[in-house]
Amino acid sequence: MVYVPGANHHTLGTYTERKLLDFFVRNILGQTPPDWNTKPIELE
Repeated sequence: MVYVPGANHHTLGTYTERKLLDFFVRNILGQTPPDWNTKPIELE
């Protein structure tokens, strides 16, 4: 987890949420976390 001095620590940012999810997926589920940098599929 990343600690930023002076930042609002009551709510998680997108980066921290994804890192936390990656940790649980990798260590508890034993799977590879999703690639968060891929573009979403656009539906028509």
